[in-house]
Amino acid sequence: MSAVFIFLISLQFGFAQEFEIYNQKVKEANSLLKTEQYKEASEKYEEALANAPIDLPHHQMDAAKAFSMAGNKDKAFFYLSKMIDQSKFRMYDYIVKDLHFQTLHEDPRWKEILVAILINKNEYEKHFDKEVVGKLDTVRLFKEMYREKYFETVKEYGEKSQEVSEALEQIRSTDSLNFEIVSEILDRKGWQPQKRIGLKGSHTLYTTILETKLENQLKYLPMIREAYKEGNVSSTQLSFIEDQVALKQRNKQIYGSQLGRDSITGKPFLLPVEDPENVNKRRHEIGLPKIEIFLSVWNIQWDPKEHL
Repeated sequence: MSAVFIFLISLQFGFAQEFEIYNQKVKEANSLLKTEQYKEASEKYEEALANAPIDLPHHQMDAAKAFSMAGNKDKAFFYLSKMIDQSKFRMYDYIVKDLHFQTLHEDPRWKEILVAILINKNEYEKHFDKEVVGKLDTVRLFKEMYREKYFETVKEYGEKSQEVSEALEQIRSTDSLNFEIVSEILDRKGWQPQKRIGLKGSHTLYTTILETKLENQLKYLPMIREAYKEGNVSSTQLSFIEDQVALKQRNKQIYGSQLGRDSITGKPFLLPVEDPENVNKRRHEIGLPKIEIFLSVWNIQWDPKEHL
């Protein structure tokens, strides 16, 4: 074994150890932040970030929250500025509404933070198709509103109540109207890349097709496949729509992305997979991890024989 190879293994092992230590400290800090122990949380975040093997902006954001609530404005602004600069943070509405930062609003530096975020936001959105983004925003807001109402209704009246049935019908009706809006966009302009409609718009475009009936999915499946080839649809998104369509057609799924849930135990299980012994080959072809890794998240053991 060459000295260079041994050196590279040592580097990788060292990085893995550093990251594990860092991750453990961040977990402790997150727990302290959640329980409103802000001083302790801020100290733990700073300890972790001082020796971070890589920069993770969302941890810098959490550190800023902890310092803000602990009354240390200088450190709060330090981590906010670092996070905004490194990640080109642009979620203006989010940070304005976040209650953790209310203690900073009267400080002159707060305006500088907001200006920096707006600059990032404007730069990111400069190539947006404003008309399409506006329509997709409307679709997204209605989707979220009626789904939130559904979950509230389930909580208040129970899953088998008449009120829940009416809430589900409202979702179906809204989804149908939303599909008409998205269908008009796709027929007129084709599948829109994220650089033209943003992350939220891209997600709304895809989920509207994912949630519609089979005949609509079949109409746009070729467009989605082409969008995947062009890098405008992810491998995960492609696998979900392909597998959902296959199952709706009473076929077995191709990539193994769809799960069912046992009506008695409530435990998730993998729905039938075509040619299970070669599923990892198909997943690899579109850049998905092995099915064993995907299923481990759900504590499901992969046994190809069960799908033969």
